Amino acid sequence: MNQKQKLKYAVVTAGALAVSLTAMAQTVIPPTFALPKSAADSTSRGFVVRTVQASKNEGTLPNTLARTELQLAGTLISPVTGLPMVDISDKTAFQADGTYNEAATISYDRSGNIFPGL
Repeated sequence: MNQKQKLKYAVVTAGALAVSLTAMAQTVIPPTFALPKSAADSTSRGFVVRTVQASKNEGTLPNTLARTELQLAGTLISPVTGLPMVDISDKTAFQADGTYNEAATISYDRSGNIFPGL
């Protein structure tokens, strides 16, 4: 479902400007997908990060949620080879299951504290 919204703002030296925005529908995650509270490690803070990277030789990939989900799942098909894409990210700092425990604030694009692979 797409909804059109209008955003109005005033500039001190001018009138108002109306901008039309489109809000995309998001998937609702059902409560049954949640793990029990007992599964959480309350002594550990932060986030579990999982990343993948495609080679520049794959060409331009679509910037969509569907492509992202397929790539993270390892099922994105290369438009060049017709085979599943190979993850070329550097997993040196990652755990055996392919995840990275990030205890700090996630702000890689602003802080410059980028871990290997991104």
